Amino acid sequence: MGAFNTYWLERWLTIHDVENQSGFRAKRGREDALFIIRQLIAIRHEYNHASFVCLVDQVKAFPSAPTRVVFAALRKLGYPEELVVGIESSCAESTVEIWIEGIKSSFKPTGGAREGGMDPPSVFKVLVIVALMIVECPDTFNPPTVKTSFDGRLTGRTPNGDEGTAVSQTELSPQVYADDQTAVYGAGIEAGPSHKANDIDQRIPGEWMAQAQCRLEITMPTPPLAPTRTQSLSELTMQELKDRAKQLGIDPKGDRRKKATYKSAIESAPGAPSQLKMDVVATAWNSEDRTVTVKPMGRPDANDSKIIALDHPWETNPKWRLKPGRWLVGSIIVEQWTADEQGTEHPPCVGTVTDWHDEDESVLIVYRDYQDQSERVQLDDPTTHRFWKLLQTKRHLELDPHPGFKDRDQFYIGCCALYKANVDTGMEPHSAPRGSTTKSKTQAVLIPARGSSRDDYNTDPIIIPAYNNGKTLRPEGQVDIVAEAGCLGDTIGSDLTEVQQTDARVSAASKMWHALILEEMLLTNRISKQAQGSVYRACVISVLLDSTANWAMRAATHQRLRNFHRKCVRLLNRVTKKNRISAVTLANNLGLPPFTELVNISMLRRVGKVARMPPNRLPRQMMCAWMDGKRPKGRPNDTFGRRLSKVLRLKLASFPGRAAFGTPHNEIATWHIAAQDQSLWNAMIEQPT
Repeated sequence: MGAFNTYWLERWLTIHDVENQSGFRAKRGREDALFIIRQLIAIRHEYNHASFVCLVDQVKAFPSAPTRVVFAALRKLGYPEELVVGIESSCAESTVEIWIEGIKSSFKPTGGAREGGMDPPSVFKVLVIVALMIVECPDTFNPPTVKTSFDGRLTGRTPNGDEGTAVSQTELSPQVYADDQTAVYGAGIEAGPSHKANDIDQRIPGEWMAQAQCRLEITMPTPPLAPTRTQSLSELTMQELKDRAKQLGIDPKGDRRKKATYKSAIESAPGAPSQLKMDVVATAWNSEDRTVTVKPMGRPDANDSKIIALDHPWETNPKWRLKPGRWLVGSIIVEQWTADEQGTEHPPCVGTVTDWHDEDESVLIVYRDYQDQSERVQLDDPTTHRFWKLLQTKRHLELDPHPGFKDRDQFYIGCCALYKANVDTGMEPHSAPRGSTTKSKTQAVLIPARGSSRDDYNTDPIIIPAYNNGKTLRPEGQVDIVAEAGCLGDTIGSDLTEVQQTDARVSAASKMWHALILEEMLLTNRISKQAQGSVYRACVISVLLDSTANWAMRAATHQRLRNFHRKCVRLLNRVTKKNRISAVTLANNLGLPPFTELVNISMLRRVGKVARMPPNRLPRQMMCAWMDGKRPKGRPNDTFGRRLSKVLRLKLASFPGRAAFGTPHNEIATWHIAAQDQSLWNAMIEQPT
């Protein structure tokens, strides 16, 4: 793998716009991934959407990546074939010879890139990107989507964007730093008529099935045929004939004690086995295994119930659909009529089912949009109805569950798909054993929607089924849902108050402070106060403000950081609060600007770098992103955009060149254009306030 050229790989990744991977790459870093993740969480929260932030950790990151996996990954990415062939030929049919005291020993290399070598960083970039490329999610998965337009608008965005603004739709896949993967999952805006926020998505099975005793038509997948023996049917034993008939779905008629009965039934059967269709009623739901218990329709007391997985993440699932029945009475549905003779589509109609007729299997619907208008229809009649969709069952309306179950469904679907892609690429994603009290390294942080709390959601661990792709067997495990977790050196918490992050920053800065004191770099008479101020700013302040440029920086957060800073400044000046000397004066003695100025400079430098990124870079796109839909009533939470807007106005109040940053009506309307001039931007940053 010595021929694995990092330079050419980095050049290829840049040309082909691989934005997910921020680790081991030039002009990219963890700040980019953190900014994208934090912005997406904040935007979803602003528009009243819950989020599950899934942090995937590996047991071992490619302890031995086989060369065949590396070559397949390169070809999957479209890496130049001549370079792949060159690398492959250098590894194929090669022999390693070792001479020890005149004795030769030789062997053929079987490994690829091993942990600790020179190649793993490049291999990480290839294999992790391929893992994200091969993620296969079902149609029921809704990826997080935002609208983007780098027009400088930071606040007050309308759902459809401003007039004359070029708007693009961006789907955000998991962000990666080296092998650490972070994905944000949750339900989004659903198209079509809706009754309530907790409407049922009938494509995803759930507890609502058992609550309403839904009627289902399930078509079981065709079982694979076992290899047939070369003997004729007459040469098979009685048990082999029975197994063959069962495999073909044949129910022999006649005396089942005779081989001739099975032989004639098998010979007269079609070549392919028939699919088994079941008309059943859902009676129970297992939320851990995501399985439904069903019983045959019309036989509620029957003992032949079955447990079926309708949405297993990687096994072949049966086809199923809801069938109309008496269980629909009291439910709210959407019906879509077929087009008329001229081909004109009718708008979908929302109505409440008030009655069921057994003879013709019809329902009586009272329409919501048309007062006092009702009609009896047959929902499964293709000549009148194109489709119908369930919004709320009667029991669902009575219980009025919190809509968080939809966010959890999306989290389960997305996490399982990401887990499978990791295993298929050769990685070992971590998950705790099922039922374990020890938290798994792969965790998910729940960010509740506005007006909700963690208690409104199901925070039980999700169960990842055992997975065997023919080469690797991964046992069953669980992913825990926690209140906070570390992410690329930062902390993501459920409450979005930045308390955990602030405590972590203060703790890290305090350790650096005491380390510098032990090294006699601070609180010493051998170094001038100005020099100590420079050391303090370079070592302690940089740690204290690490990643804070991406925060919304609430007042409590700012005060907590500022109090730590002031304590350090007083110690450097060898004074206490009793001396009643202002913090500004003490900072000037050390050659430091006020703390608020330090915070604003750190943020604006980061913003300037993002604004000067190429248009295809995700951090730049997320700077002014928003979502479809309306924001809930009430005061919005503090966001990065609102913080940036305030800081820009504060800086431009006394800046001589402020005309380049806005218009007479809006002084920061063109800040994103002014940021392209780095000298002008830096002059604005250094302008004291």
